[in-house]
Amino acid sequence: MYKLLLVVLCLVVAAQASAQYIGKTRTATLRALRSSVKFHKYKGDPIEQGEHTVAMHIDDSSWYRTSFYYDFNKKGKCFRERVTTYCDTCFRKYRGDRLDKKRFDWIKVTDSLYVSKFSKQRMLETHQNGEERTIELTKIEWNQSEYDQLRNPRQR
Repeated sequence: MYKLLLVVLCLVVAAQASAQYIGKTRTATLRALRSSVKFHKYKGDPIEQGEHTVAMHIDDSSWYRTSFYYDFNKKGKCFRERVTTYCDTCFRKYRGDRLDKKRFDWIKVTDSLYVSKFSKQRMLETHQNGEERTIELTKIEWNQSEYDQLRNPRQR
């Protein structure tokens, strides 16, 4: 029962933190994360800040740790979101939430790489390292030729 509760909590956290921050300012991202921390009543301050990054670490148990990372460019806009978790259900849910967004028109390039339609300039990568699972969503400023080669790898 305890594990089921932790999985449900992880899914709620993933849904809350999966709001798309790409293109948002550092201030807007911090405001949203702090609101999430307050709403979920996390103990301590799970938010860390670096020069070009913001991270939020949720550690409800050693099996269901989840970290959210946001990288910012020199203009202070988010260009990359990463989620690292040890919860396979949370990983699948977060990936599914991203790929279900129809406005991106996702194309599966490989089992671990998806690209959006050209105008959205997004790339979603997944990585697995033992029990750790990572989803990385990045805004890529590619040109049409680079995009076509990535989207249609057989044409390289």
